[in-house]
Amino acid sequence: MSPFRQAQEAHENDESARSFYEDLLLHFEHGVVISEPEAFIMGRAVQRNAPIEEIFDPTATFKNPDSWWIYLAAGKGALGIFLRHEPFPLPFFGWERNHKPRFYRREHIIKTICRKIKRDGFGNMCNSITAQLMKIAGNGVGQKTDAGTADSRTGENLNSPIVCRL
Repeated sequence: MSPFRQAQEAHENDESARSFYEDLLLHFEHGVVISEPEAFIMGRAVQRNAPIEEIFDPTATFKNPDSWWIYLAAGKGALGIFLRHEPFPLPFFGWERNHKPRFYRREHIIKTICRKIKRDGFGNMCNSITAQLMKIAGNGVGQKTDAGTADSRTGENLNSPIVCRL
């Protein structure tokens, strides 16, 4: 079964107030939708300290997001694929587990992905992540500006993709 169909089935088994296709359209409008043969992901930028109702609401938008909220993901390597295609880096990632939001630092997610890659015998793919990780892990990184996302310490544009190819 394709990741898209897996995501659709998981959504239908959940207690969502909207259909899968309604949520898909909302994420096209307010977030990010990534569909590849290996994975399917719907997510959007949120503020992790916002009320839980706003984090869970795909119509809610945030002026100063600090996290990528992964609303629905299916397939192998979904987070790594999201990292490859994210519109701009943010310092945290979050998702729901047992009806509670869980947030993790970006560097934790990247290190976890790299550990899995190394365990599977592809360690060379992660060698170039260290420099990117250092750019985006500190304070003030990932601030949205009119010109894109910039590191507030250096002004460097952070819209370049993560180098880790999963």
